Amino acid sequence: MPQDNTPHDDKQYDIFISYRHVIGVHLASRVKDALTKRGFLVFWDDDLDGGKYSPKLLEKIAKAKDILIILTPGCLETCADENDWLRKEIRHAIECEINIVPFMDQGFHMDKDAYSLPSDIASLREFQGVPPEKSKYFEPCINELVSKLLKSKPRTPPLDDRWRSRLYLVVVLAVIVIGSVSIIGYLSWPNKLDVSIAELEHEVQTDPNNIQALSTLVEKYWRSQETGRADDALKKVVNNPEVSGETIKAIANLYNQHQNWTKLEQVLERLVQVNSTNPEAWYDLASIKAMQGKATEVRPALRRALQLNAQRPATEPEARELVEKALREPHLAEILREPDFTNFTSRRVSGQGSR
Repeated sequence: MPQDNTPHDDKQYDIFISYRHVIGVHLASRVKDALTKRGFLVFWDDDLDGGKYSPKLLEKIAKAKDILIILTPGCLETCADENDWLRKEIRHAIECEINIVPFMDQGFHMDKDAYSLPSDIASLREFQGVPPEKSKYFEPCINELVSKLLKSKPRTPPLDDRWRSRLYLVVVLAVIVIGSVSIIGYLSWPNKLDVSIAELEHEVQTDPNNIQALSTLVEKYWRSQETGRADDALKKVVNNPEVSGETIKAIANLYNQHQNWTKLEQVLERLVQVNSTNPEAWYDLASIKAMQGKATEVRPALRRALQLNAQRPATEPEARELVEKALREPHLAEILREPDFTNFTSRRVSGQGSR
């Protein structure tokens, strides 16, 4: 609405988030929320009521200190079109010499997805950013983004501690009132929640690979603080003989988002049973074990990942990327210098220039 435009337009933002609509909005929203909570003034096009493709977006870019380019699989496919707005935003940031930080989601590969960019934005490949292997560990990833890659500094939050305390009290009172109303409503229909959960449980039991039903069920458990029931439901699916690798990956992502490393490790143990020839599955297992300091358990999983990776043709980007990723991770670097592992790493790295 017009009356809302003025405060947004007058506001000076430090960080601009550029992303492909639909496929990038979820990650863009998470990044914006995380940076805003850390005291940064962050802009994305939902803050501009004039429309997604308003020329005012380019004005915001020119005034920003940093621009985050959210790179999700397939997001650059339409950049060949000169009128593509993601291309326009990247090009404008390059022309304005803004600090550009590519934020690569899992599944995005810079050398493959950005291989044939138009010349006016081809330099996107040269900027230092957040690699896809780090984006899956979201909070540590944001911390590194703030400390190493952004030029912007957090601003003083608009609410001082006194007003925060008052706001907190208001929120608490509101929760109490809403909770009371909810209890009354719940007593009027005592079986409504149970029936919903029961239906979801039945769907998951009937089809363990129904990821949507499983995710909804687990979210209901977590929201009602029934973590035990959530873990039991996920455990049943993981151990189901009919479970697919994709379903196990989805469960691994759930635990990763909640930073439950112990459960994540258990799920990845199951994943390497189902996808026993997948190098990335073994690598993720080795990585999570290393993060938890389980040095003796890291080596067998890492060795298996590299053995399977070595069976790929050297021309496959994934073959080189897995080794490069391992060499960049501090908790694996020391192990990779051991004689048992240098053969795998040197062979892949030396073949890097032949492509």
